[in-house]
Amino acid sequence: MLTDAAITFMNHLHYGKLNPELPASRIDNGGGLEFEAAAYLSGALQVKDVMAAMANVQPKAKEYRAMQYQMHLMEGLYQGDCYEIPEEKVRKVAINMERLRWANTGDSVYVQVNIPSYSLKLNLPDSTYQFKVIVGKPENPTPTLLSKIAYFTTAPEWKIPAKIFRQEVLPKALADNVYLENSHFAIYDQKGNYVEPLKANLAHVKRNPDLYFARQSAGCDNALGLLVFRFPNIYDIYLHDTPEQALFKKEERALSHGCIRVEQAEKLAALLLKNEGSAAKIAVLHNGMVKYIRQDIHLRKPVTIKVTYLTCEVKEGEYITYNDIYNLDKSLEMALYGVDQPLSMR
Repeated sequence: MLTDAAITFMNHLHYGKLNPELPASRIDNGGGLEFEAAAYLSGALQVKDVMAAMANVQPKAKEYRAMQYQMHLMEGLYQGDCYEIPEEKVRKVAINMERLRWANTGDSVYVQVNIPSYSLKLNLPDSTYQFKVIVGKPENPTPTLLSKIAYFTTAPEWKIPAKIFRQEVLPKALADNVYLENSHFAIYDQKGNYVEPLKANLAHVKRNPDLYFARQSAGCDNALGLLVFRFPNIYDIYLHDTPEQALFKKEERALSHGCIRVEQAEKLAALLLKNEGSAAKIAVLHNGMVKYIRQDIHLRKPVTIKVTYLTCEVKEGEYITYNDIYNLDKSLEMALYGVDQPLSMR
């Protein structure tokens, strides 16, 4: 029983206790995961400080280490110096450390999008770059995920999601006979046949919207902008450029249908290419964007992308909190602490 408890403890420290992508059943069965607690425990028992060896399975990422030190201050030094730390603050740090365990990959090069801070960080071995992003509205939340950016597409054509096609594009097209043309939209049936945007045709499409779809061609006002970063995910979301650059001046940027729009998309792509020694492709990237030429530019080695939901973090020693825009803290706190109500509601 003690061995089982130690293995469970290490898995919780490494993968997180409530990891939505890695339930306990999958971790227990192994399944090709990079960390195997039982084997690690065998080695830990051979060293002098077993507990230190077990604690060492936690994420090594700078974000996690900074939050871990903040917890150490709140639960140790501050209390020893008679500072009173609100339990609500302690729990906020704890649930965000849990979220960072879910995103624990060990990569030295990665892209991290944090939804509540509306920010993207490109972490390279020798430097870190920051970018602003726009994320999903509360009614269309951007999901958290782990994937790998394999390539970029310049001047992309956008297949409009069915919900947007049905609820937004069709009503606007019926109300304005030049809306489709001005927006560079074209409607097709499921066999790929073009549907001429006549009133009668559009009325028929509205009655049977699931039998049709729309695409937006490349151009300066394409919803994906001039560049999209491709990474596989079950949610069918993208990281992409946008023609609406003025939106990045807003403080609150939960404005999209779920996809992630990034400011200075070309700079981000160029940095990824330069980092892997493919600087020669930067000119190709720029040419494709300015001349609206659709082309795929592949990375030699796909780069990890983490989309996280951190409502607090520690930057240069300063504890910072962000708005819980999707109201996810309460449910995670209740699940992690096994309570009916979070402290903030009592």
